[in-house]
Amino acid sequence: MVSILVHNGLAFFATWVTIASCLNLATYLTYGLFIELNISTTCSLLILSVICILFSIFENFIWQKYMLYTFTPWIVLISGLSGSLYKNYPKSGVNLTRNNILTMLLVLTCACLFTFKIIMFCLYKTIWKEKVDKKESHRLLQAKQENLTAAI
Repeated sequence: MVSILVHNGLAFFATWVTIASCLNLATYLTYGLFIELNISTTCSLLILSVICILFSIFENFIWQKYMLYTFTPWIVLISGLSGSLYKNYPKSGVNLTRNNILTMLLVLTCACLFTFKIIMFCLYKTIWKEKVDKKESHRLLQAKQENLTAAI
């Protein structure tokens, strides 16, 4: 229980820091390197999109056993991007910018990846856990046998 709270707390913090870093990158590109505001925010949103997709791949396929109970990054991403969309959405809804559309797509992508995370969690807890445990125990047994034959 403690590790669940600690992992989700650290993931919560790391996600906010990642979003803040992307915002700071856009600020630096705009005011430090004098790049147009639309271009710098598009770069930040694209970097955040790549981070979200890579995180989902690592979380669900590579480090699944270790990040099984970590759900807060998706909640933070959805709420943070929804707040950004709410603040920057045009009142008429007619003049959507490239960044508004990209933010909407990113919110939708994060919601889909969060749903995928929940489905993977349910599948792991019901069906795959026995298969994964058998595969790991088979690998450990094979490694021990190889070590014994190498020692002889």
